[in-house]
Amino acid sequence: KQKTAYEIPKRDWSSDVCSSDLTATSVSCNGGSNGTITVSPTGGTPGYTYTWNGGATTQNRTGLTAGTYTVTITDANGCTITSSATVTEPTQVSASVTTTGALCFASATGTASASASGGTTPYTYLWNNGSTSQTATGLAAGIYTVTATDSKGCTSTASATVSQAALISLSTVDRKSTR
Repeated sequence: KQKTAYEIPKRDWSSDVCSSDLTATSVSCNGGSNGTITVSPTGGTPGYTYTWNGGATTQNRTGLTAGTYTVTITDANGCTITSSATVTEPTQVSASVTTTGALCFASATGTASASASGGTTPYTYLWNNGSTSQTATGLAAGIYTVTATDSKGCTSTASATVSQAALISLSTVDRKSTR
């Protein structure tokens, strides 16, 4: 019998999808949905398809909330790689106010000082009386509200009352002297 020789083609492993770079952009504000992930596959045979957890099939993702996202990339030859990226979010912006009451009845000598935490520094402040400083001064008795805004536009609002000093009252006593 005569033997037939068959040549087995060598697989070119260098064409497999060997890696992918996933670049995640964080959500701007806590609880937001503007995170993104950009995918850049390298190697393999172009004609990539993308399958994300949750069913999306686009290369890049937008409008994402905070969380971990996984994509399986398949090249034109059916070779696959799976990668994950995490979209993060900043902590929630939180504003608070402390006050000093007016010194005299019906005077405008009170103050209200704001502070903020969380989010992304620095912060700006806007008071309901139009002041834009961290501490509003020259305030009469009343309720003052501040909106603290971080560098990405995330906000928190807080209010406090500037108290009024007590009215000084005088009593007159009519004393008639009897002699």
